[in-house]
This record gives sequence, structure tokens and C-alpha cells, in this order.
Amino acid sequence: MKKVIIGSLLLLALTGCGKDQVQEDLLTYMNKDIKPLASLEEKAIKDYESVTGSNYKDDETLHEELQDVIIPEYKDFVEKLEAIKVDNSEISKIHEGYIKAANEQQSGFVTILDAIEKQDTGLIAQANDKLAKGREGMRKYQQDLNNLAKEHNVKIGE
Repeated sequence: MKKVIIGSLLLLALTGCGKDQVQEDLLTYMNKDIKPLASLEEKAIKDYESVTGSNYKDDETLHEELQDVIIPEYKDFVEKLEAIKVDNSEISKIHEGYIKAANEQQSGFVTILDAIEKQDTGLIAQANDKLAKGREGMRKYQQDLNNLAKEHNVKIGE
């Protein structure tokens, strides 16, 4: 799984002279709401990557890490993401897409855990689909956020 998208969206800098309300709201959203959550999501994803793909050891290790570390970490991240209140309708729509993608990823992690417990390869396929859908949603979130930032003269730095 690739690095977390919000990890690359840490800093915002104005490129224009004047501010508009969306610009101000976007700066607040990114710097005050999203930036503090970046490390939570990054840690959960790094922990997942440490026991999957080329780092996969066995089902028992993956199960333990999912149950004891990854799912609780990601659940904490999702709860904090869902608690963010966005008043601006343009930003709110984008934020809702982020929440949906994060929930899809979380569901994928839970489905992998269930698949291991039941030794069900069909559930693994479902989990992989959920994770892929979550990643797709994360990419859409980043694209939509970048587009809105560009429209309002906000530069998103890495």
C-alpha cells in the first residue's frame, strides 16, 4: 500500500495576495483539522505494510497485528476524522469523500481479520477489493482537494 495521502498534504501556503472565504476555510481545514491526523493514519498504514506484501510472515502475525495494533489505530483515526466539523459546503463534500474512503479501508482491515479467522479466501478477495476502493477514494480526495486549492490560490506543499 502506498504512503498515506494526507502525509503529503501537510503544509499550505498562500500564493495570491487576497483571501476569499473558501481559501481561509481551506487553510484552516488542512492546517488545523487534517494535519494533526496525518501521523495517526501514517502509523496505521506503516504498521499494516510491516506485515503484508514482502513483509508478510504468516497469518498469525498478520492477525495479531491487525487485531491489536492496526485496527485500533485506524479506528481512532477514523473517529477523529469523522469528528471534524466543516462548515464550508465545498470542503465538506470533499471531506465526506475522505471519510468514505477511510471507512472503506477500515472495513478492508476488519475483513482481512475475519478472513484469517475463518480461513476464507473469498473474504480475502473482498478485503482486497475494499482496500483498493479505499485507496481509489483517497486518490479522489487528494485530487479534489488539489483542484479546490488551485481554484482558490492555495498551494499544497509536501
